[in-house]
Amino acid sequence: MLRAHLEGLSGADRRKLAEGGFAPFPQAGDRISWESLPVRLRDQWLCEAEELLEFQWPVITAGDYLQFKRNGNRNEFESLYFRRRGVVACLALAECIEAKGRFLDKMADGLWLICEESTWCIPAHLYMSARSGEGLPQVNEPLIDLFAADTAALLSWVVYLLKDQLNACTPLVAERVRQEVDRRILSPYLARDDFWWMGFGGAAPNNWNPWCNSNCLTAALLLEEDGERRLSLLHKITDSIDRFLAVQYADGGCDEGASYWGVAAASLFDCLELLYLASDGALSIYGEPLIGKLGQYIVKMFVDQDYYVNFADGAARPSLDYSLIRQYGRRIGDDSMKALGLYGLRRQELTARQGKSGGRVFMFRELLELFAPDEPEAEPSSADLYLRDAWLPDIQVLTARERPGSPQGLHLAVKGGHNQESHNHNDIGQTSVYLDGLPVLIDPGVGVYTAKTFSPKRYEIWTMASRCHNVPVVNGFGQEAGRNYRARDVSGFLTDLASGISMDLAGAYPGQADIVHWRRRVVLHRSEPAYIELTDDYKLGSSSVPAAWTFMSCCVPRLEKGRILLRHESGPGIYLQYDPGMLEARFETIPLDDPKLQAVWGAELYRIQLMLQENLLEAVVTFQVSPV
Repeated sequence: MLRAHLEGLSGADRRKLAEGGFAPFPQAGDRISWESLPVRLRDQWLCEAEELLEFQWPVITAGDYLQFKRNGNRNEFESLYFRRRGVVACLALAECIEAKGRFLDKMADGLWLICEESTWCIPAHLYMSARSGEGLPQVNEPLIDLFAADTAALLSWVVYLLKDQLNACTPLVAERVRQEVDRRILSPYLARDDFWWMGFGGAAPNNWNPWCNSNCLTAALLLEEDGERRLSLLHKITDSIDRFLAVQYADGGCDEGASYWGVAAASLFDCLELLYLASDGALSIYGEPLIGKLGQYIVKMFVDQDYYVNFADGAARPSLDYSLIRQYGRRIGDDSMKALGLYGLRRQELTARQGKSGGRVFMFRELLELFAPDEPEAEPSSADLYLRDAWLPDIQVLTARERPGSPQGLHLAVKGGHNQESHNHNDIGQTSVYLDGLPVLIDPGVGVYTAKTFSPKRYEIWTMASRCHNVPVVNGFGQEAGRNYRARDVSGFLTDLASGISMDLAGAYPGQADIVHWRRRVVLHRSEPAYIELTDDYKLGSSSVPAAWTFMSCCVPRLEKGRILLRHESGPGIYLQYDPGMLEARFETIPLDDPKLQAVWGAELYRIQLMLQENLLEAVVTFQVSPV
């Protein structure tokens, strides 16, 4: 798709790409442009950068690299690694804004330190090395992982923006950056086809593909000076991106969840926008239906405020770039994306946007936001923002809200799928419920990544296992991992009066569970009053222990006969109703000591279990969720 468009360009357009001169944003010397930025944005970056003038650059030792091999810890190394890069980005933008030279020396120190690193690949990704088991980087084997590519793009943007200012101090810093980006990224990209994320050789690409490619493309457009070599890079990059597009779902669904949309479809947008800008709009596939569907997915997952439907390794409160969402919507002409982008940007204006130097900075996205065209737009309608419902048949996800155009009332999300999705959790049949924009029945999400997260022991982590998702335990068995463990006979429906989904969960469980069928049907009824009905109609070949149902919540459960009250403090609440003659209810508290989970849910979560009082081979069990 993309490669064909590149090859179909006119001779003049191809020459433009080969000749270079890519200048999508004003460089630091363009004082009119930088001094015309909104005072709020200028002050935020300058305020943070001023605090960094006495910053002590962290040392990264062999022991820091070896921590991942020795104890599986990723966080300590990565905090040092990302801190260096975040500080460089902040200082660079502050220097562009102020242009007094105050931040140049400190920034040059950071650039030089990063160029001196043995590798730009993080320890968790050294498995890509020929000597992967040794825990330290091989300096003669450049690896292109997510963050090596990120680093190349960051340094390329800094040199683009501040080349003249750096050269006035010494031309050797910019020269060193060019050498390192070529040695570590551009030359290996051309020479190798075996990085799995490229999608060559039958490998199935995921978010790594557009994420890495967008950053390699940035480096090629900004730093590669040989025209023929630049075109060779563009041909290979567009070929690789096509491998990603070829495995995307026609419904635009991201089976990795809303968090990863920010580095999957959003990174694809980075690629498309870079090519669009570099070709003055000649190279564009924004009109392709798939590109629109991939973008619109994020609005379909939106609940309210900063909450999104989450499954897999996605978080319920992801960090998203709303300026990018808005611009994606502009490119494809989608009012819902423009509405969500504007909504998110307005929410961000209410809080200080500082602290970016502590982590990863998407420099291209920051520049897009700083210099976004001031295009007049109609005030977004709530109907565009709060979609009534969505059914994504390819990834088998349903979302529905009680009141179209409003966050008030019930919101339902259910997924089918299979248990080998990218960043998979064993979660077929997972059902999540929000009320008035706040979570009640939840998917816990994922904690801080460690070596165990992407190992054969992945499903020993409680957040990954089906026992901590809102699905049944059958004959003592939870769901199993693997593509063969999947929902069957899945269908969804959307009407004005009700939206729902049905599926057979039997295929998600091992043979020992001895399930003949387990038909789950979940429906949001927009009656007055509205309610959600979850019905499991099952039949077993044998039964050794009574079936049990799990419901995870962030609200303290209050058990009453036939119903469970789940209420936020001084906020909305629901009743989870059940048949007390059939089921017995209990719950356990799960203390949270993981900082990533704490940031979303607070100090603890609750696992509710409803167990059959009799060992029934077949039954129809119904739960009802209704507002208090």
